[in-house]
Amino acid sequence: MNARVIKPIYFCFLAFALWGTFSCNNPAAIDTNLLDSDLLEVEVDSDFDLTAFTVEEDSVLAYAPGFVRIDKYPFGIYVDPVFGNTTASIVSQIYLNEITAPVFESPITADSVVMELALNLEEPFYGDSTSLVGLEVFEITETLDGASTFYSSQRTETETDPIGSYEGVPNFRDSVVISRFNADTIIVDTFPPLISFRLDNSYGDKILNAGEDILESPTAFLGEFPGIEIRPTVSNDGLIAFDFDTFNGNQSQNINGGNVLVYYTLDGQPAQFSLAINRLLSVKFMQYEQDYAGSDVDPFIENDLLGDSLLFVQGMSGVNSIVRFNDVDRLEGSLINGATLEVFATALNDEEDIRPLPSQLVLREIDNGELTFTRDFLSASIGGNISAVGGDVEDMGNGIFKYSFDVSGQLQDIIEDEAPNEIIIQSNIKAEVMRRAVLFGPGHSTYPMKLNVTYTKL
Repeated sequence: MNARVIKPIYFCFLAFALWGTFSCNNPAAIDTNLLDSDLLEVEVDSDFDLTAFTVEEDSVLAYAPGFVRIDKYPFGIYVDPVFGNTTASIVSQIYLNEITAPVFESPITADSVVMELALNLEEPFYGDSTSLVGLEVFEITETLDGASTFYSSQRTETETDPIGSYEGVPNFRDSVVISRFNADTIIVDTFPPLISFRLDNSYGDKILNAGEDILESPTAFLGEFPGIEIRPTVSNDGLIAFDFDTFNGNQSQNINGGNVLVYYTLDGQPAQFSLAINRLLSVKFMQYEQDYAGSDVDPFIENDLLGDSLLFVQGMSGVNSIVRFNDVDRLEGSLINGATLEVFATALNDEEDIRPLPSQLVLREIDNGELTFTRDFLSASIGGNISAVGGDVEDMGNGIFKYSFDVSGQLQDIIEDEAPNEIIIQSNIKAEVMRRAVLFGPGHSTYPMKLNVTYTKL
C-alpha cells in the first residue's frame, strides 16, 4: 500500500476516535452495562472486632541444607526483666582447612591451640555492651547429618569436660592484629573485631596425631571429630552475636569467621595446622532456651484479656503475638480493594537506643499444620522484596513506633473461608534476631491496633 492510500485511512481512524471521545461526555450515550458498574459502592471500614494475645514459641528452624542462611548467631545468657531469660548456645562442625595433612614420623605435641570467633559487624551486641562474656567449648559426641534440618530445641550429647574457655568484655569496635602462618612465612594482618582464646593442648594433640587418612578426608575427620558446642557461662543483660561468614583482612582473603589454629614445632621450625567453622560446609545451629518465670511477659501468655492492651514479640525462640479477626465475615461477598493492619509498638523504659525494636516484623499463618507466610507476605517473598507488603519499623517519635502490614490478599482468603481468621506476628528471619518489642493491642487507650479495609460490595 502506498502513502496516498494510507493517509486517508489514517484520518478516518482519527475522526472516529475523536467522535468517540467527545460523545462519551454525554451520559445518555454511555452503555447501560457501564452505567451499572459505576453504581458499585466502594466503602471504607476500620471498626472491626480484633482479639490479640501473646504465645510461646516451640522452636525455630536453625539449619536446613541449602535453604536457611543465617548471618548472625546470638550468644549468651540474657536476663531481661520484661521478656525473661534467654540462653543461646551454638553447635557446629569443625572442618579441615588444609589441602594436605602434615605427616609426622613419631607422635607430636601441640605448642598451643587458639580459637577465634568473629563478631557480627552489623549488630555485634544487643543490650549492655559492657557486660562480661563467658563461654566454654565442649566436643560433641554425635555426628551431625548435613542432609538434615535442625531446630533450636534440639540438643546434642557432649563430653563432660570443656576443652577451652573464655571470659572477658569483647571489643566490638576496634580491629585486631593477628599473626598467621602462610606456608613458611608469618603474616601480621588486621582483622575485624573478634575474640580469641586458648583451647586445651590435648585437643590439638588428638588432631595432629589422628593420622593421614583422617586429616586428608573431611568425612573421616568428622567421624573422629564430630564438632563442638559453644556454651555460655555468664548471665547479664545483653547478648553478643558471632558471624561465621568469611571476611578479608588487610593481606588475607576469605578468612572464616570461626577458626581453630593448632600450633606445633617440626624440625625446630614453628608450624600451624588450621581448621574452621566453614561458611558453607559446616552444619551449625543455635540452641535456645526461654524462661519466662517472674518476667513481665509471663502473665500475658495465652491471655487475650491482657493482650487487649499489650502484646510481645521477640526474636530467637521468644514469644510471638496472634491476632484474630472476629467479625470480618460480614464482608462476605465483597471484593477487598486494600487492607492494612496497623500496629504500634515501644521498647519500654526509653530503651530503644540499647534495645532497638526489630527492623521488620512479618505475618504468618498455620496452614495444614505448617507455619507459612500469609498470602501477601508469601507473594512478596517470592518476588524478592518482602518489604513491599510492609512490616518495616517506623519511628513515630517519643518512643513510639509503628508497623503496617498489607493483609489484602489474606483478608480476601479469610472471608472466602480459604484461610484461618488469625495471623501470627513475629520477627523476620527470627532465628538470628536478638531484638524484641512490646506491641499495643486492639484495646489500647492511646495507640490501638487497627484493621483498615477498603472494599467493594458486589
